[in-house]
Amino acid sequence: MCNIAGYVGSQDAAPLLIKMMKRQSGYGGGYYTGLATIHEGKLYYAKVLGDVDRLLETTDAAKLPGRIGILHSRSNSGGDREWAHPFISNDNRLAYVANGSSGQFFDVEKRDRITRGLERDGFRFSSKAQVVGRYPVLSDGSGVHVSEAMCHLVDRHIKAGRTPGEALRCAFLDFPSEIVALAIHTSTPDRILAARYNQPMMLARAEDGMYLATSALAFPEKDFYGLDLLPACSSAEITRDGMTMRGFKSEIPVAQLDAGMYAAATEILLRALDEKHGEPVSPWALMEETKKLWPEGQLAQSAVLAYETMRPLIKAGRVKMVPVPAPGAPEGQAEGITTTKFLLVKE
Repeated sequence: MCNIAGYVGSQDAAPLLIKMMKRQSGYGGGYYTGLATIHEGKLYYAKVLGDVDRLLETTDAAKLPGRIGILHSRSNSGGDREWAHPFISNDNRLAYVANGSSGQFFDVEKRDRITRGLERDGFRFSSKAQVVGRYPVLSDGSGVHVSEAMCHLVDRHIKAGRTPGEALRCAFLDFPSEIVALAIHTSTPDRILAARYNQPMMLARAEDGMYLATSALAFPEKDFYGLDLLPACSSAEITRDGMTMRGFKSEIPVAQLDAGMYAAATEILLRALDEKHGEPVSPWALMEETKKLWPEGQLAQSAVLAYETMRPLIKAGRVKMVPVPAPGAPEGQAEGITTTKFLLVKE
C-alpha cells in the first residue's frame, strides 16, 4: 500500500514530512515519492521514481518553502516518474495524493466515462502512457493514473464554484473507491483537505500544529493533545488549530473496528511470528491471516488494523522493525534505483 504524511502549523513542513515518511514508508511505499507545499500563494512540488532518499538526493524537496504540505510514497504498482504522487492540477494550484484502490467499487464503465469526460473537458494528463493494470484508459487507448483523474475531478468541481473542501467531498461521491486522500490548494493555504472511505489516516494535534499520517508510527516523539483516526466515510478541512468534518454515505458499508478485533489481530500476529522462529516477516503477509475477522460484503479497514496492531507492540519492544534493502520499481531498475522494506521480528 501507499503511505501519506501531512502537516499544517508553525514549522517548515518539508523537513517534518520527510522525517515522518522515513518512519513509515518501508511498510509498503518507497517506490515512487513526492512532496508538495504552499508558500505565499504558490504551490511547490517535487517527485521521483524512487524512495525518500532518492527524492532528497535528486531534488530540492527538503528546501521547499511553506508551513503546510503533503508527502506521498507509493507502492510498486507500475508507471514512470509521472505516476508518482502528488498529482497537480493544470493550473498549478491543487496538489492531490491518495492511498488505496478501487476495490469493491471497481467499475470499468464508470472509470473510463469519468476519465474520458475530463479529457473532453480539456484536462491534460501528465501520466498519459501505456495502459497499466486496471487504471483508466483514455479515448486513444493510452492509460493514466486514476489519482490524476481524481485530481482533475476535484479541480473541475472547484472551477464550477465549489470550495476546495467541498470539491474533494463531491469527487469522492462521484467516483468512490477504497481510498483516503489529502489535498492542498492555493486558495485555502491554511488547511489540508482530507477525505476517507476505509484506508488509514491518523491525526495528532500538537502545540505547533496538526500532523497527519497513514500510521501513527510516523509521528515524532512529542507531546500531542490527541491522537485520532479520521472517521470512515468522512471529509475534513484541517488547520493548525483543529478541523471541521462532515460524514457521507457509502453505497457499500464500512466494517467497524473494535477492541475485540485488535485483541484478535494481536494474537494472530504474535502467533505467526512465533511460528517463524525469529525469521523476519512482512507485516502484510502476517495481516493476511486477519481476513477472517472482517464481515463479507463490507469495506474492511485492514490497513488500519495492521498498523494499529503493530504500533503498541513496537512501542513496547515486543516486536522489532528490521529494514531490508529491496529492488525498486521495475521502471527504475535500469538506473539502479532501490528501496527499503520494513519486516517484523519478535523480540
